Amino acid sequence: SVASINAGTSTGDAITTTEAVDATLTGANDAVDASGINFTNVNTADLTGGALSGSDNADTFVLDAAGLKANEILFTAINSLVNAEGGLDDVTGMAGIDWTLTANAGELSSTPYQFTGIETADLVSQTLSGTDANNETFSISTTANAVNVNDIDFTSVASIDAGTSTGDAITTTEAVDATLTGANNTVDASGINFTNINTCLLYTSPSPRDGLLS
Repeated sequence: SVASINAGTSTGDAITTTEAVDATLTGANDAVDASGINFTNVNTADLTGGALSGSDNADTFVLDAAGLKANEILFTAINSLVNAEGGLDDVTGMAGIDWTLTANAGELSSTPYQFTGIETADLVSQTLSGTDANNETFSISTTANAVNVNDIDFTSVASIDAGTSTGDAITTTEAVDATLTGANNTVDASGINFTNINTCLLYTSPSPRDGLLS
């Protein structure tokens, strides 16, 4: 009948499991609920394939070579599908890991993990891919390497492959300049190399000027 455990201020406190155990973030750093126990001041947690869920507050998820760091806890051996739940939830990627959209808003997939309920994502200069079956609209501004698509605000995006669907579009919230690359359906704008794009709107009305295409 353990209600809660405070692991203390040491830096190696760990949760381990003997079978798959689901866990839920609380919204506070170093805190998680698992097996009906509220754990605080925890540093690592091995869920043996159990699912990790977010809280109704803002949660942060950071890809790590050893696993997934969520609210400063390093989780290992978790189910690859992570539901961030409510709040303004953020994902930070890592070098060598590209990302793919799904048909649904707030969903984002990578090789190690697939997220739902995400509002912001830092791709650390990696590639974002659209779907082949759905048309995506990529909204950009003069902010370099930033784009909004499927209700997710992305930063540090190096390139975007919109996929083979035929209605993929770039829109802008202000006048944005763009440069053709010499290849069909490809354009550079806001520091992002876009491929498989079908339409590109470089202005919004009213605007002090239209974006320039070169």
